[in-house]
Amino acid sequence: MDRTMMEAQGAAPPDAESQLVAVGMGYIVFARRDPSLFRLMMAPEYIGPPQPGSPLDLAGPYARLLSGLARLRGLPSPEVCGPDVDAHLCWATVHGVALLELDFPLGADGLAYARVLVGRLVRALAIMPRVAMAEPAHKDLGAQRHRRAAGK
Repeated sequence: MDRTMMEAQGAAPPDAESQLVAVGMGYIVFARRDPSLFRLMMAPEYIGPPQPGSPLDLAGPYARLLSGLARLRGLPSPEVCGPDVDAHLCWATVHGVALLELDFPLGADGLAYARVLVGRLVRALAIMPRVAMAEPAHKDLGAQRHRRAAGK
């Protein structure tokens, strides 16, 4: 997934909005290219914790998202952003669009339509103030999913 996101960013214009749209589209394109692996990545109860750097590891894609959000806000690094609602909004949106595209195809121009949806989200984020969360909900998300899958 991370490689697909990187390729999408490489093909996109260098401005912050285009780069963040490319991150989202890389996620959606990955889901379309390899739906079985995409679904497996979202089912930790079947695979256990992914090894860092493996194709199943979501740390790279999430870091890419945080980096894109920081750049969109004109901040020097994702660490300055801290955990925020916008990161979860982006992830939820592209994940939802990817699942819709897999389960209920958006038509012949599905990727073009997905790009419009992701583009509108990014444009809205560019003009909205950031909403910080009190706790970093994403920090241990993978471990939480694996504990839940193991019944703990």
